[in-house]
Amino acid sequence: MSITAISSYTVFGTSEQAAADQGTGGFAAALRQASGGDVGTASFRGLSSSPIAAGQSLLSPELWPARFDVGIKARAEEFGSDVDALKAKFADIMEKASETGGYSEPKSFLKSLTADEREVLQVTQGMGAPITEQSVDGLSEEGALNLLLPPGAQRDWNGDALYTVGRANGFRFPTESTPVEVKAAWAETTAGMSDKELMFAEGHMLANLMSANAKQDAAGNFSGFYEPSAPQFKDPFGEFNFAKHASERLAYNEHIRHQIPEEQYQRDKAFWSKLGSALGSNA
Repeated sequence: MSITAISSYTVFGTSEQAAADQGTGGFAAALRQASGGDVGTASFRGLSSSPIAAGQSLLSPELWPARFDVGIKARAEEFGSDVDALKAKFADIMEKASETGGYSEPKSFLKSLTADEREVLQVTQGMGAPITEQSVDGLSEEGALNLLLPPGAQRDWNGDALYTVGRANGFRFPTESTPVEVKAAWAETTAGMSDKELMFAEGHMLANLMSANAKQDAAGNFSGFYEPSAPQFKDPFGEFNFAKHASERLAYNEHIRHQIPEEQYQRDKAFWSKLGSALGSNA
């Protein structure tokens, strides 16, 4: 199983399920929320910490995820541009995709772009290889669609617990199938964490994903992992007993206390205790 990134950013808050129900075409609708009603004042986690004003376009770079800015300065300089100019170019492509059905047919849209526009996507997404018409043929629909979203805003459109950007697979938690009360508990537990602390926290959940997709040979021995493209690959978190898991991890942490550094013991004890408590309060 090839997983190249871990990220804890989510794209939508209250309108997340509505977009998911519409499939890949749902993002085009979500980009342009109608004015008025509770939609106009919904809080979109990952896009902005502030409510979106009625009628305000989600295409505005000011509302893009904070993760977009990670490493973007160096990439912009390599492109011979500054950050604002690169953001503007990327926003133009998003606007074009929204107006021409690019979010419904992302592969066809990518092929329709000029070489300069595809280079903007390549630089923005931190890709090593150029995006060509030939390379687009080898992309999944999700991988193509996520190239058209700002870094940090990509999502798992096919529900396999991974998000694919181009050809790269990334993991973030909560996954699409994670129950809403667990998402709330996770948000409470990880509030204020540094990127390093979030990486450790999501690493715990990544281990569960890999365990759920472990293969066994005829003798019952471990023989590798199912790849995301395999029909057996699954997102285990929809039916996962998170409270039980937190309790078991606390017990295991005590069991191995004298085998691990004290700093690791205290870190994991604090994390699993806080998550267990948050799960109880959000049940």
